[in-house]
Amino acid sequence: HLYPYTGTYKTEITTQSPSLLPTFCDEGNLFIGLKDLVPGSNVHLLFQLAEATADSESPRVNINWYYLENNTWKQLRAGFEILNDDTNGLTTSGIIKFALPSNMTNENTILTKGLHWMRASIPCKSRSVSEIISIHTQAIKAGFTNETANDTLRLAQPLPAGSVSKLKVADSSVKK
Repeated sequence: HLYPYTGTYKTEITTQSPSLLPTFCDEGNLFIGLKDLVPGSNVHLLFQLAEATADSESPRVNINWYYLENNTWKQLRAGFEILNDDTNGLTTSGIIKFALPSNMTNENTILTKGLHWMRASIPCKSRSVSEIISIHTQAIKAGFTNETANDTLRLAQPLPAGSVSKLKVADSSVKK
């Protein structure tokens, strides 16, 4: 089978009439290629979404998350590999925390080699999710506490580098 990206393919052994192209059953797919990933590590992805673009009248459909291992998509499980989803099913901007399996491979032929691949799929009603503006890796949520109440000049200058020295609540996934 020839896959959509340049130089991508998968050899199939069939006993019936083979087709040249693979069959894709989901209505919408988002492919995320991660460079320099160490399989078995945690990844926090920040999804910045155009929040008003989701069809609020359309019933919500669950997003299915997968990772690629030896040209085979394997599902990520909520509560196990999907640790937390602040995006409300890709309808609002937020962070999704993943504990990626150690068996992810980056020498696949159905997508570009050298990257570890993840896929978000929606089987139907893809208009129920928001359009994506950007995706950023290794994101963490930070909050501002104003020690001087109603300091109107607090945003006049950005914080200097190195101002944040530690987390209020320790998180082992944050190294520095």
